[in-house]
Amino acid sequence: MATIIYDHPIFDNFPHENWCDWHFADMIENGKAIDLTALDMPIPPIVEMVSSFKTIKRQAMIFELKIGKGHLIVCSMNLDNSKIAGAYLKSQLQQYVNKLELGKVHAKNSFTLETSQLQSIIDNKYSSQSALTTDQGFDALGQLKV
Repeated sequence: MATIIYDHPIFDNFPHENWCDWHFADMIENGKAIDLTALDMPIPPIVEMVSSFKTIKRQAMIFELKIGKGHLIVCSMNLDNSKIAGAYLKSQLQQYVNKLELGKVHAKNSFTLETSQLQSIIDNKYSSQSALTTDQGFDALGQLKV
């Protein structure tokens, strides 16, 4: 499973190499990726879960929206307080939100959304869609040998 971490203030004090390494394992294992494909909006992920080349989806585990004068930070990772990495990432998210509210940091990689658009997304309960433009054929090298 491939991931990408984009440049964002949330990760200024959180070690990574632009992808989720072992300290992210528990956060990913019990988390979910949010499929942004059906929204048809260029919402940039902060943490992206790379889909299979056979079923292409735009998936994010963390992303940010600017709505009116406020911000919505969406995180679908498991930020369990009993796990040090999850508790620390939760604190980094909270610190970022506090800095946003105080005007000490400006949103980066956020997408502006009107309140009515957000309400439409909630009301329509968008379903997952995948781009099926790739070869869906049998992959002989992708099979386990027992």
